[in-house]
Amino acid sequence: MEVKLKLMQPLSGLVGAKDLSFEVTGDTLGDLVEQLCREHGPVAGELLDQEGGLDLAYAVSIDGALTRSLNANLRDGAEVLIFASIVGGTGIQLGG
Repeated sequence: MEVKLKLMQPLSGLVGAKDLSFEVTGDTLGDLVEQLCREHGPVAGELLDQEGGLDLAYAVSIDGALTRSLNANLRDGAEVLIFASIVGGTGIQLGG
């Protein structure tokens, strides 16, 4: 199945492209991620945590819906966006 994959930095720099038409041999986000990592080796060290799941530094949107599940289903023509999460903070509460 073919999906439209959009990668933001630093992943797009590792792959050498921001927008890809990606032929996936499977039907889940995990299949896409596994194939992306296999075809573009340096992506694995950036995108995956030590247990093989999505690193908390990244978020994924499939057709506009956020997910962290590698079991999320893909459809032919799906639009998949992988981007850096906004994380962090000081824990300081503002206001009274």
